[in-house]
Amino acid sequence: MVGNQSSPFINQVHLQRLKQLCDHYEPHQTTKTDIPTLSKQLNCSDRNVAKLVKTLANIGWLSWQPGRGRGNKSEITILTNFEATLMQVLELYCHKGQLSEASRYADIFGFNNTFRKRLPHWLSAAQENLKAQNTLITLVPYTIPNFHPLWAYRAASRLYVDALFDTLLKYDSETKTIRPHLAHYYEFRDNELCSVFAPMWSFTMVRSSQPNMSQLA
Repeated sequence: MVGNQSSPFINQVHLQRLKQLCDHYEPHQTTKTDIPTLSKQLNCSDRNVAKLVKTLANIGWLSWQPGRGRGNKSEITILTNFEATLMQVLELYCHKGQLSEASRYADIFGFNNTFRKRLPHWLSAAQENLKAQNTLITLVPYTIPNFHPLWAYRAASRLYVDALFDTLLKYDSETKTIRPHLAHYYEFRDNELCSVFAPMWSFTMVRSSQPNMSQLA
């Protein structure tokens, strides 16, 4: 469970704390504990532990029943395991097109291999959502060729040169007129180009054999 509508934004610290808790408590099993014990296990103050427990409970990662009365311990239940939760977070980043952030989290927590194996499936499932964002993401199983127009010399570079350095307008040699190309519309006033309406888009290429992401916009 990644979260619900009232959940706070999930960040690296939340994931690190969940991992620490999973190291001390078996997921889906209720265990008696208290704030001082958690403070030692997580190496932070009692005040920060209380805030952390509340935050992770709001996200939906744990259940906390405070002890009532002197000497009665509280009960904690971890509602998910760390790896499954991390994979859900990485998949969510991929669906948003934020591959650099997903790759960074996978690297921090040592799940690069799992991330690379699941990435093609996640991107395939995310295509409709990414189209709505005018974002194109493609996996390439080879070294990306040089695609700067001045230095590109390989035939494989043409696809990227054409995609990245296309023009807003094109000259039609048959009609001897300028026509819209990438631009949907343009307007001249007093023989001057005064406005152009062009699509907004981003293009991301990912080498499937390495975790590093390069994003071009």
